[in-house]
Amino acid sequence: MAQALTARSGLAAAFFCNSGAEGNEALIKLARLWGKRYRDGAHEIIVLENSFHGRTMATLSATGQEKVKVGFDPLVPTFKVVPRGDMAALLAAVTRRTAGGLIETVQGEGGVHALSVDYLQNVRALCDRDNLVLMIDEVQTGLGRTGAWFGFQSLGGEVGFRPDAISLAKGLAGGLPMGACVASEKAAALFTPGSHASTFGGNPLVSRVALELIATIEDEELIEHAALMGEYISDSLETMAQKYGFIREVRGCGLMIGCELAPEVDAHAVVKRGFSQGLILNVVQGHVLRFVPPLIIEEAQIAEGLEALDRIFALV
Repeated sequence: MAQALTARSGLAAAFFCNSGAEGNEALIKLARLWGKRYRDGAHEIIVLENSFHGRTMATLSATGQEKVKVGFDPLVPTFKVVPRGDMAALLAAVTRRTAGGLIETVQGEGGVHALSVDYLQNVRALCDRDNLVLMIDEVQTGLGRTGAWFGFQSLGGEVGFRPDAISLAKGLAGGLPMGACVASEKAAALFTPGSHASTFGGNPLVSRVALELIATIEDEELIEHAALMGEYISDSLETMAQKYGFIREVRGCGLMIGCELAPEVDAHAVVKRGFSQGLILNVVQGHVLRFVPPLIIEEAQIAEGLEALDRIFALV
């Protein structure tokens, strides 16, 4: 399973755990080790506004959304939040205490915002210049969701962009609990025997299921399928936006799509009405409908769902 992930990511080694939060915990610990080894004891990690990295204390602290942190202070005080896509703010945030950065190529909980290729290239160049570790949370975007094996390949593949480490979970074992941290040789070497572990990580059952999932994705060409179906959904929503002026923007990557509604529209009511018609959606950032259907969804099923959504929008 480790070989399957390293071969497809271009990274060198994998550590297995049980969830996305645990995968991100591994990244955070890796950044601490990186700072001690390569940055004279640096320990701060830069994250982006509206990011989401988990529910454990460290990953909650790393999340760039104050609303999910209420009641859990004092938090882990080693994260610095900067606006998404703002290179000047990122440059200003880097100090001698900075060990690296943790970002999402597409912010799911943050409203389905994809980072630009230029921004990713500039971040990579900054990390190379200052010897910072660049980590990407691929918990939502990994395993074909964005029309490539990983989100960083969807957005930066053509320019050869590659992070130092990524986290994975959600679809990794087809619904069974499995997470991972996959890292470059330089980053992975920081974990020595006894420095990190997981009781059930990489157990035979979930590892075998994950291998079957990867084989199925390839045999059934689901990555290409996700790209095509995502384009169909996005194009259909763009057409719908011409009919309904309260649709502000359609954005995303592959089968990870956000449809932003005007603030005056009750997006939660739209979701509730959808449930009554067999259509499952959810709302992020208060007014963005998020579409993350299974990779195996077919065009006829999408058309049926869009027809239901059109009926719902007609009632707004």
